[in-house]
Amino acid sequence: MTDLTIVGKVPKGLDEPAVRALAAAAFESEGADPSRVSISFTDAATIHDLNRRHRGQDRPTDVLSYPFDVSFPQGGGGEVVVCPDVVTRLADADGREPVRAFKEAIVHGLLHVLGHEDETEQGAEEMDRRTRSILKASNG
Repeated sequence: MTDLTIVGKVPKGLDEPAVRALAAAAFESEGADPSRVSISFTDAATIHDLNRRHRGQDRPTDVLSYPFDVSFPQGGGGEVVVCPDVVTRLADADGREPVRAFKEAIVHGLLHVLGHEDETEQGAEEMDRRTRSILKASNG
């Protein structure tokens, strides 16, 4: 069973049990049981700094993921970092419901932790398909 840690203030419209259920749905859908996963909610300045340092992108982003393979001391799993301010701004710009956008960002980050990529068009399409499927299965 995955040791799931939630750090920071869960965005409005969600609560910790909903985030845990979403993670469980993602793990079940992917047939995965990572040792440890954390989902952190942070501010725009922090995610901007992380994005610049780890991806060379000098801007805030909605979600970052840091997968850990089984060689890490804590075992396989990873960390998902979500910025509610950026998620809300992007949702507003796209005309999406913010709660739905939060769920999409969390699942997207979890899929990266589980080894999926979106650097190619095919990978991005597959991640979008998987995200929609997981949200549907979780009534999200």
